[in-house]
Amino acid sequence: MSRSTVQDKISGKSPARLGQILALVQACADYANSIGAPLAPEDTDERVWRERVHAMSVRTPPPSPAPTDVPLSPSARWDLDPLIRAGMHDMVDLVQANEHQPMANWLPTLIQALGSAGMSNEQFLRTASKERPPEIVATILALAASQEEKATNRLIYLGAVNQPADHIPAIIVLLRRKGGAGVGVRLADLLIDVLTQEQLGWLSNIGLDRYVSIVSALRSATMERDATRVLEGIGAHGRADLVLELAASFPDTLSGDREKVLRSVARGTDFHLKLLLEELQTTTIKGIDPKKTLDRIIFGIPHGNNQAIASYLELEGMHEEAQRVLALEDEPPF
Repeated sequence: MSRSTVQDKISGKSPARLGQILALVQACADYANSIGAPLAPEDTDERVWRERVHAMSVRTPPPSPAPTDVPLSPSARWDLDPLIRAGMHDMVDLVQANEHQPMANWLPTLIQALGSAGMSNEQFLRTASKERPPEIVATILALAASQEEKATNRLIYLGAVNQPADHIPAIIVLLRRKGGAGVGVRLADLLIDVLTQEQLGWLSNIGLDRYVSIVSALRSATMERDATRVLEGIGAHGRADLVLELAASFPDTLSGDREKVLRSVARGTDFHLKLLLEELQTTTIKGIDPKKTLDRIIFGIPHGNNQAIASYLELEGMHEEAQRVLALEDEPPF
């Protein structure tokens, strides 16, 4: 596609055809792979995107007004047409019979059936990801108990995207308490790793304000250790622009949150460090002094790693940064 065509589709000036949508998805996936941050498989699954395009193309007449005391039918919540077309009438019955039951009670059975049939479970996981903390936690633990690791991870990812910031502390605590010292703690840690973009791909639609709100919510719940993990995790694994914006949102002190974020940058991969230093070179952010910020990042390099990192930066053509890494190797960080 030409650049003008891409712009028209993204801006909504004209509708995109299925082939164009699939081409854009593949281009995004190829770029993500090229920078070492692959997208989650579900986000690049051609089958999922075909289903989304098909759902958008279907036009149904608005339902007749229903009395307020009559519950909505299951079809108002679920698109059961794929199950019907696939002849999975037992699963249609399962969904309809449990419409007003907790999803934790029946979703694992449905997920297993959809998996064996090679069908998408996305609409059900997306709905589960928007439920209240007790319900989403119960569903996560039920899927984990059923050995549905892929669905468990996907639900945690979607929960990180869709849950309000002030729900995150309750979800973390409920996972730890309800799931126990083994599974529960592991899944709570996975949620934090997803939030900090360490696992399951970048959360490209989550911005600065949401991260600040999550840290604030954790601190309001006296979960300082988790708040620090989020700050340090974003520094080590987050998008370069987000890392610098987050650092700039905090006061410039030697022991504050800005320092936590910047000193964690070098704990990620060398490639992550390079991307962030390139962002520092090319982007102007209010409150960020490039030279001072570079030094704060370098002081976070683990002891003994300066030589290796300097060599890597030299190979990447970042000669000034490499020399600065060597110059500050034995300097105190103050």
